Amino acid sequence: MKKVLLVSLSMLVILPSIRFVANPLYAQQLIMGGQYDHPRDEGHVSRIPLPPIYITQEEHKIEFGVRYAGNMIEVMDDDMVLFITTIDANGCVNIPAKIIGTVKLVLLLEKSTYSANINLY
Repeated sequence: MKKVLLVSLSMLVILPSIRFVANPLYAQQLIMGGQYDHPRDEGHVSRIPLPPIYITQEEHKIEFGVRYAGNMIEVMDDDMVLFITTIDANGCVNIPAKIIGTVKLVLLLEKSTYSANINLY
């Protein structure tokens, strides 16, 4: 009886965590690294790195935050641009479902460029 109870309790603990890890449909937070477009023209020390941008990916929906609304986004595969759009007023971008695999997401700001590799399923 103890063995059955112990197995049942362990299954209640283990199964939900396995489902969470194996399911790619959950949102995940990603970090975009940035660089200055023309570091010597900005009047600052070029060794000071840009702060990272934290984004959330849920399938083909990317959330940047309303602060980045109106900025341009490029989805690239190697050096080929697959998709270009602007971030909407809610700070989100929906990438077409036909784009799958690992792609590079590029955020173009006024004086800097941020990028990150993302997986689209």
